[in-house]
Amino acid sequence: MNNRLEEIDGLRALAVLGVTWSHCWMFFDNLDLNFFKIPINRLMSFGGVGVDLFFVISGFCMTMAFTRNYQNLNVTNLKDFVIRRFLRIAPVYYIALVVYTIDYYIKTDVVPFVSLFSHFVFIQTIFDLNFIGAHFWSLATEWHFYMFLPLIFIFGFNRNRIFVSTSILIIFCIISRLIHWGCLLDSPLSIEHSDFIYLRFVEFGWGIFVYLLFEKRYKLPLFLNGNFGVIMALGIAFSGRVLNSTPLLNRVNEYGFVVKSLAEPIMTFGFALLVLNVITSKSFISRILCTEPMQFIGKISYSFYLWHWIVCSHICFLAIKFFYFNNFVFEISFIISVLFTTIISNYSYILIELKFQYSRRVKLFNKNINFKINF
Repeated sequence: MNNRLEEIDGLRALAVLGVTWSHCWMFFDNLDLNFFKIPINRLMSFGGVGVDLFFVISGFCMTMAFTRNYQNLNVTNLKDFVIRRFLRIAPVYYIALVVYTIDYYIKTDVVPFVSLFSHFVFIQTIFDLNFIGAHFWSLATEWHFYMFLPLIFIFGFNRNRIFVSTSILIIFCIISRLIHWGCLLDSPLSIEHSDFIYLRFVEFGWGIFVYLLFEKRYKLPLFLNGNFGVIMALGIAFSGRVLNSTPLLNRVNEYGFVVKSLAEPIMTFGFALLVLNVITSKSFISRILCTEPMQFIGKISYSFYLWHWIVCSHICFLAIKFFYFNNFVFEISFIISVLFTTIISNYSYILIELKFQYSRRVKLFNKNINFKINF
């Protein structure tokens, strides 16, 4: 039985393509493109927050997996959950990590053993050692969320208690953000240790709320439903992104830490509304998300995310070296990067991800059979 939601896979594709575009743009030194004084490239860089959309989706999916697979919180359940998640993300991540380390060695003639070890145990963000693959920080934050997730089940597994636990953790997260940028750092522009889970949990928390509403078969009010709801959700998300912009943070002076603390929670609240919208109603974007190309990229999105950085960096470097530094070359580089990353990610998905997914299913099947025989 296939329990996948096509819209969720489509959102994964949208997120990873947005991240890829943003990184290609970064490798082209944030090249400007103005159309009737509208900064097209700068507006398109909104896609770079695809990682935050991933976090909202992760909160949704992990809560669904935990509540459907387990009925209570105990050591056995926690161990089983951690092993499942490790086998889901670690094998292909470790292979990618070795490749990125080799690439780093070729460029610098240095093997960063300490950083490599910290990546292997998902603590590179804690010790500020995330320089083998700059985008790998999100894997550490994701793993820390898995360790944090059982806290929402402390009061029990029913919907109301999960809501209370998540609300408490979200409030704690926002207070932590205010303290972090208001007291511990000199400037709201600083991103030092901004990927710690106690500062990022709010993004996963919105995803948990989406699952609770989805499981209850909640219907959004009319103004947040369908096409207009998509526009509203994206508008809220974009406003949160604007709050995180350097010019605005500089302008608000001493209140900058408050704006910074609320920027990502507002942005990802918009993403949460978008997720709930597309899985409970039909709109132009839900139909796009369910198209075959988006479903394909969504299916391989994890491998795509892992491999896109090294592909984009090399293709963009070669494009800049041998061709003109302009928007046409940038756009072609992005298209070529997507094509090559898609090919690599498809093989990565088939040869590595699927193999371990199959292994997990076999173990689960045998576990269930043994339980029935023993019973």
